[in-house]
Amino acid sequence: MCFALNYPDLVEKLIVVDMAPRAYAPQHLDILKALISLDLSSFKNRKEMEAQLAGAIPDVVVRNSF
Repeated sequence: MCFALNYPDLVEKLIVVDMAPRAYAPQHLDILKALISLDLSSFKNRKEMEAQLAGAIPDVVVRNSF
């Protein structure tokens, strides 16, 4: 989108897949850190992983989306 905004004469068509180009506050860093910290080889099933993530990701809907 930035390219299209800066050089509209060079863009004939554009498919927008995301929102407008702007900076957003880093609101997912805690979730990403929690996911990266998991040692996947130490879990036998998803339920164990979910229990481990419950402290860092308290929202069940968010936690179950991974």
